[in-house]
Amino acid sequence: MNALLQQCKVRPGDLNGFFNLFFDNLATVLILAFSLQQVLRGFSNADLLNVEELFPKQMQPFQDRVMELIYEKSIPGLAMTMVFGNVYYSYMGARLGVKEDRKGAVTALPYGVNTPAAFAFLFTIIGPATAGAAGPCYGMMPVTEENVDAYAQCWIEAAEAGWGAGVVANFLAGILSVVMGFFGNKIMQVSPVTALLTALSGISFAFLGLAQVGTAFAEPIVGILPLFIVFMVYFGDVNTGSFPKSLIVFIVGVILGWADSVSTGDAVSDSTDVVKAWGISTGVSALSDWSTVPDYIGTIIPVAVSAVCGSLMNATSAAQAGDNYPVVEVTVADGFGTMVGAFFGTPFGTSVYIGHPAYKKMEAGIVYSLVNCAAFFIFGILGVFALISAIVPQQAVAPLILFVGMMSFAGTFSTVPTRHYPAVGVGLMPSLADWALTNGVNYSSVGNSTYYGFVALQSGGGAILSSITLTAICVHTIDRNYP
Repeated sequence: MNALLQQCKVRPGDLNGFFNLFFDNLATVLILAFSLQQVLRGFSNADLLNVEELFPKQMQPFQDRVMELIYEKSIPGLAMTMVFGNVYYSYMGARLGVKEDRKGAVTALPYGVNTPAAFAFLFTIIGPATAGAAGPCYGMMPVTEENVDAYAQCWIEAAEAGWGAGVVANFLAGILSVVMGFFGNKIMQVSPVTALLTALSGISFAFLGLAQVGTAFAEPIVGILPLFIVFMVYFGDVNTGSFPKSLIVFIVGVILGWADSVSTGDAVSDSTDVVKAWGISTGVSALSDWSTVPDYIGTIIPVAVSAVCGSLMNATSAAQAGDNYPVVEVTVADGFGTMVGAFFGTPFGTSVYIGHPAYKKMEAGIVYSLVNCAAFFIFGILGVFALISAIVPQQAVAPLILFVGMMSFAGTFSTVPTRHYPAVGVGLMPSLADWALTNGVNYSSVGNSTYYGFVALQSGGGAILSSITLTAICVHTIDRNYP
């Protein structure tokens, strides 16, 4: 034990490493919390909004339950898996240091929210499950004094059903990741790497890309400058010294947001109601019902496969940077961490982050990972993220999510052979169709044939599996790899 602790020395880059990892995770959590609130409310259903305006007192229990599902279940559950993952990867780093007598010169693998998978679950599982469970609510219109309480209860049950479907899907994805972690290399041999990367790139382009750019341009005075600062400091590789790049984006966005009244004192005041000791809960109630699994298995399996392959690639990247971690242990630990989160009530998975070589280059060690999980845990169980969300406008966060998406998108094109580019283009289309349908495109707006074509591409919510299948077929056809 003493030998392990001796590896946990504070290194020159630990502070910068902590800020970068924490703010990267913070950006994802803020967007996920906001998006989850919208999804559990039926994507801000117009009828629901009207009823809430007419009967605010009677609808308050529904609003309270949505906040509980986010700040009592989802985020504290995420905090628990962050503790598990960061501590375990710190242990792996210390163990490697002892084995190779590195005297603390080991960089722990960065760990956090699996952003592409989280958005995939949010919009292709939680959203549709909530909407499906809310079907009886639509039949209660018009709402009156006599049935408003039943209407509120109906939406409470719909929100719980959506959250529950996400938790079950997350737990199953973790189980599959653990099992497939032992066969990761075989999986990559069976399914073309191009197909796996393209499936996640589709989510990255549509939900982490297009949606975030739309958010930025919705409030251009606030959103455009942070957007281009991200391109400047990340993609342009402008050296900001020891000052975290993500913090620069946050500060500029906050200043502009308050100057343009996008952020307000009233919102901050309202958010303080959420800042309290929520404590630690579980997702056991959700895990008792697996009936939704067949409906969303087309998303769960590809997400698990992609998570395993991502862990493999990140472990390989770390080895190339000088820290040789056991590949199978990394992939299994990622899957187990996701299961831990689901058990504690979060529908969002976690994984090793891209960028270990960058943390290695800034001379971060092991301590940055431990500090990150401690800060995240405290913020998570006390509801502090709600306060931060009120202070920091979405337009300051969206560019950082865009960065994650574009890194995934660019990584696909830098990895696959140029002859596969047309296959990648086709593979992006299911997620674009999914995004369009999720955001209200219907047969009235694009015509019957196009609409049902989008539905077919989306494959009933299985856009990721549809993308993998289409891309794999195109890749094998291009390579003349016929059975």
